[in-house]
Amino acid sequence: WVELEATGLGADEENDLIAGTAGGWVFDMKVAKRFDREASCHIPDYREVINLSVDTVIRSAEMVGGCRSQLRIIDIGCATGNTIRAFLSTGFELVSGVDCSPSMLDQAREKLPDGVALHCDTRLPPASANDPEARYHAVIANWTLIFIPELAERLAYIRDIYANLTPGGVLVLTEKTNQDEAVRGMYWDFKRRRGVSEEEIQAKARKLQGVLTTQPASWYDSALSDVGFESISVAWARYGFVTFIARKSTGGDSTVRSS
Repeated sequence: WVELEATGLGADEENDLIAGTAGGWVFDMKVAKRFDREASCHIPDYREVINLSVDTVIRSAEMVGGCRSQLRIIDIGCATGNTIRAFLSTGFELVSGVDCSPSMLDQAREKLPDGVALHCDTRLPPASANDPEARYHAVIANWTLIFIPELAERLAYIRDIYANLTPGGVLVLTEKTNQDEAVRGMYWDFKRRRGVSEEEIQAKARKLQGVLTTQPASWYDSALSDVGFESISVAWARYGFVTFIARKSTGGDSTVRSS
């Protein structure tokens, strides 16, 4: 693992961010090039949650196939590839990623070995191009579904994840959830300790309006249950960011309920 640097933005970068309009956040090349710094400074326990994701799949290996090298894993919203790189470093081989930002994927290709499948899409790609019956053993979706503004579409994506998991497969889902004023204050204090200026905190909050939309943690618990996940646990939480571990029944799709 390469430790991510926590520093302030350069003058040009900060001026560009401050000048942005409300709802104007896009994952373009400017954001992609500084994404590792963004993640370290704005996402609580970014490294630890990635490590938790890997550890979850390691502990789940017996239920979903056993040998790490044979487990199919996809990282939804893979950004610049940090989570994929963490999985590859621990012996997993069939690890792929999907992201809707070409700029993010360009940065990921610079980090990752040749041959890692990276899909530019808003949809979940099939687990195998050659086997239509193939399913994923694990799906990682950290800090991603919050960028789907329509709740019906967000729920549909969760349902699609469930359908594309093998029986016994696991989903690691991390989302920013609703924050009251006190929790938001603690979260912004976290950013300040990471070297983020007051101007950047306010500017980023403004640019994310309507782009990143949160829900209460209970919404995710209900959504995961409604699509059929058998076991749902909170593995980590801080400042309103919550990591859920949800497992598909070893019996397959028989537990799916209508929402």
